[in-house]
Amino acid sequence: MRYVEVERRDADWGLVRLGSCDFEFNAERELFGEVASRKLDVIRSAVADVFSSTVVDAVRCVVPAACTTAFRTAVNVEASEPERELQLAFEASLLTGGKTGGDLYPTMGTAQGSSAPVPVHVYHVDGEITDRVRDACSVFGDTPLDFVPSATAVYHGIWPLVEASAATCVLLVGAYDHYTEYQVIVDATRRADTVIDACDEADRMYFSLDAVRRLGMDVNSVDKVLLHGDSVDNSLVGALHDVWSGRVELANPGPVVNLEEGRLEADFGFEAFLTTVGAAVY
Repeated sequence: MRYVEVERRDADWGLVRLGSCDFEFNAERELFGEVASRKLDVIRSAVADVFSSTVVDAVRCVVPAACTTAFRTAVNVEASEPERELQLAFEASLLTGGKTGGDLYPTMGTAQGSSAPVPVHVYHVDGEITDRVRDACSVFGDTPLDFVPSATAVYHGIWPLVEASAATCVLLVGAYDHYTEYQVIVDATRRADTVIDACDEADRMYFSLDAVRRLGMDVNSVDKVLLHGDSVDNSLVGALHDVWSGRVELANPGPVVNLEEGRLEADFGFEAFLTTVGAAVY
């Protein structure tokens, strides 16, 4: 379990602390898996221990992409907010096998005309999952608890760096234990995000190319490939360099929280904290 604490410093964010908790079991599966957890008390105790003397205004939890249902749709530009919510809830129910409830996290796009429909990208998270996380975070009392889908957290954690580099097309590759996330940003717009059940190096390379080609784009149009996640190693970095002709960089979120260069060891692996930083500054 990784955590980041940030604070507002004028118009920017500053890093207060970061760290991780190790468990003798798969904490992600206990919180976000499909079966009821028997270890919530252990996770709750760890959260209480880490944040025992911390006073915060909000708590945000990253929801792994592998346990969300994501879809794209469009809503009538003249539809009221309740009408939009009913439509999105209905479509989420269809895509999740008739499940009801849970939480929806829609991101509204821009209509391409005065009467054109509004594009929407939606994430759905089962209510059982959010209930478990709320239970584990109950030590924060009445402090608001927000959920941030992984792809959204990645975007907010990396966008300031993309903007500063003037890159027009960026591929984000998130390497995790049992899956890989891909996200394509073109001219500041999130064009696609995909989760593949792939952890083999060759598969990760193949689907990095596929993520771009699915948009009908030439792979040569990609300016940068930014790599993040907790399963990043030198072998994967080298393999992606071979495929992407030296355009691969580790997604270091340090500048987003104004972390002075050299404050962390060179081999710290800050790219594993990208989603956590992104959720914190969301």
